[in-house]
Amino acid sequence: MLRELEIRNFALIDELSLGFEPGMNVITGETGAGKTILMAALELAVGGKASNEVIRTGEEEATIGAVFAPPGDAVRGRLAAAGIDGPAEELLVRRAVSRGGRNRIHLNGTLATLAVLESIGDGLMRVYGQHDHHTLRLAETHLGLLDAFAAHPELLARMGERYALYHEFAERLRRLVTGKETARARAEIFRFQVREIEEARLSVGEEEDLRQERQVLGSAEKLAEAARYGEESLYAGEAAAAATLGKIAGRLGELTGTDPRLGDVAKLVDEAQTLVEEAGWRLREYAEKVVFDPQRLEAVENRLAEIGKLKRKYGDSIEAVLSFLDAAARELADLDLGEEGTAALERETEAAARAAREAAATLSKSRRSAARRLESQIAAELGALGMKDARFEVRFATVPAPLSARGADAVEFFFSANRGEEPRALARVASGGELSRIMLALKSLALEDAEAQTVIFDEVDAGIGGAVAEVVGRKLAVLARQRQVLCITHLPQIAAFADHHFAVEKTTAKGRTRSTARRLSAEQRREEIARMLGGMKVTAEARSHAEQLLAAALAGRKG
Repeated sequence: MLRELEIRNFALIDELSLGFEPGMNVITGETGAGKTILMAALELAVGGKASNEVIRTGEEEATIGAVFAPPGDAVRGRLAAAGIDGPAEELLVRRAVSRGGRNRIHLNGTLATLAVLESIGDGLMRVYGQHDHHTLRLAETHLGLLDAFAAHPELLARMGERYALYHEFAERLRRLVTGKETARARAEIFRFQVREIEEARLSVGEEEDLRQERQVLGSAEKLAEAARYGEESLYAGEAAAAATLGKIAGRLGELTGTDPRLGDVAKLVDEAQTLVEEAGWRLREYAEKVVFDPQRLEAVENRLAEIGKLKRKYGDSIEAVLSFLDAAARELADLDLGEEGTAALERETEAAARAAREAAATLSKSRRSAARRLESQIAAELGALGMKDARFEVRFATVPAPLSARGADAVEFFFSANRGEEPRALARVASGGELSRIMLALKSLALEDAEAQTVIFDEVDAGIGGAVAEVVGRKLAVLARQRQVLCITHLPQIAAFADHHFAVEKTTAKGRTRSTARRLSAEQRREEIARMLGGMKVTAEARSHAEQLLAAALAGRKG
């Protein structure tokens, strides 16, 4: 659950701190006041993509801080795998975006990567944007929505792994079969490339070491001269610092009997003499080892030239060259297989294909079972959202889709809003308001097994109003009994169901515009809902209507 959110120098927000509670937290405000900015900050807190364009004009860094209640075991496990101690009382996420590009993420004070934050993001918070329902018009998204409801990640993972293996074998076989006429020439090229790289005996990090050695060899005389001068000045010369410090230490030691307060100073000088002497010895050793060796310098230059030649031909780094070597060796092995080897590769390819098809069949069976459950549960959800006559169907294509990492299913949602009408492709028959309610129903069902205790709905009420808006508000209030809900809305009928109400406002002072937000008291809440009902000018009639909405929502929550 999200407890606190702190924002600094983010877009129009200079400084903002909000505390959130369990239940339904509603955020309202005029168009352009900054609700979208607040949404963007929340998305960044759970791993959203960052750009320095979000930094407030005139500032060098924007920061987002979010405090969450202790997360579940899955999030703790991912944190532990990343070397981050699991939170005992709360999890603090802090994210900084700078103009210089030094973006930083801290989890409970420990520096973390974006990949780690992304891995725990879904376990902390689910975010549903105002445009999500438009994806329902794209039939290619329906399979993913069905999979989210089916909750079978292990089957999807197995499908992906088996397809990847099959695809690798199939590609190797394709290259081998289609390139028979040029196989001999290609094999000779690969043999030359493999031999050239192997004979070079490259090692990772070698180039950096050689460059450093070249720099030292090229400046050997200068380095040795500086080291000898340092040794002379510190230790070996007549006026060496070590001798001078020894004299001072001795003199101070004699005076300590007169004034004991000099004892500490004498000790420091004595320690300084020891350190200076050690520095002098080390400089002597260094000067003796640094020798100008033109033959070694020439060898280093030649080796660097050899590495540079290989990099120009095979990659921009030693790692890339070695990676090319591995790929070329595999390709050469395939070309050298011969008829018997080709037959073996064909058998491996077919075995991998069978395994992939078996995984696809298992995945398809799970999807079809989930589809029947989804149809039944969506019908109940839509009935609760004021669409009692609606019919929702999940249809599978009669011709299997080409095998891929997602299996071999093609799925599309069909819908009918009215009794007696045959369901048609959802993308062609559903209105904006119907899409919003279908998406809300889908998300509500997908949340049943979700780990995140906080869910954000960003204006998912698009295209609805009146009695339907009240039904949606009631649905969100029911959902808020099981999870913390943050809802950004422009509809007073939904805002009336809030347990906690926040208003976003935009002001201008001294030539600067800023957005802020505040928690509303009961009286302020009535005024905000009245504004949402009546516009800029709040009338007595609007206030009366607002009170009626609040009273009806309170009665509905109790019911």
